[in-house]
Amino acid sequence: MTDEHDTAIKGSLRRVSVVSIDDTGTQQRATLNGLSGEQFKNVVRSQHFGLSTVPPMGGEGVILMQGGRSDRAHVLGLEHPQYRPKNTEQGGTVLYDANGQAISLIKKNLRIVGTDTITLTAPKIVLDGMVYLGGADASLPASMKGTIDTAGDADISNLAQKVFVK
Repeated sequence: MTDEHDTAIKGSLRRVSVVSIDDTGTQQRATLNGLSGEQFKNVVRSQHFGLSTVPPMGGEGVILMQGGRSDRAHVLGLEHPQYRPKNTEQGGTVLYDANGQAISLIKKNLRIVGTDTITLTAPKIVLDGMVYLGGADASLPASMKGTIDTAGDADISNLAQKVFVK
């Protein structure tokens, strides 16, 4: 191997930070800052199928430059230390954004946190299980008189068997 080849291999991976992300095309393109003021523009950012994110400015990742060439750059990762959830249990997964919203799957619990509004939209929404409106300590049964409860019984007392309010 030549010295030029060795230098190219050594320089093929670098840590970078996000300046901007262009999410308008078929592939995301990033502008990134590297070492000592170097800047990489129009770098392809790979993402997993079924998940698309736009990391905030200052997010960090690794740039791969095939053969050490910046015209073949590809950015991997891109995480932001300020927003990344911390202390997630082993085996857990958290989908999150820069606004404090999150969907977490930890052990046998699914938790959805919204900072403003959570909207469920579908022709049919099924809640199967005990429903506690207002908090886990809700204990007052609730329903509208005359409705059919989840056990198939007509509610004549204005009390549901599986819906509780605070």
